[in-house]
Amino acid sequence: MPSKSAIVFIDENNLYHNVKTYRCRPGDIDLNKLGYFITQKFLDVLGMTQKKEKGIDIIIAVHMIKKCMIDKECDCCILISGDADFIPAMEIIKKSGGEVITSMTPAGYSRELRSGAFRYYLIKRSDLVDCTKDFKEIKNQ
Repeated sequence: MPSKSAIVFIDENNLYHNVKTYRCRPGDIDLNKLGYFITQKFLDVLGMTQKKEKGIDIIIAVHMIKKCMIDKECDCCILISGDADFIPAMEIIKKSGGEVITSMTPAGYSRELRSGAFRYYLIKRSDLVDCTKDFKEIKNQ
């Protein structure tokens, strides 16, 4: 299988509220580690190594389309969100030959995203624990 490039897009508001269902502190999650973790989970499957921000979904969707279809910076968008509002953008990318993979905690995942039209990964509590910043790093911030 030829190599593909990917960009991770995170809907932080959606992640923030859904991480709390695991009784984890959202501020303790290292987003770089989480993005790397989710990327690795999808590569493994392939057999390869309190704040609401209005309009953020549309900004993410536009960036996904731009990075994948116009700028051709990636073949695959990895979206950390369980929000079905992204489906129209995801369908556009898929029709153009790109790929979108989503990931979120089970409690925050829309049924539409888990319908089988797109690949996804359910984030477990243990995954989030593995992606937390270490204590020294938190204390120094």
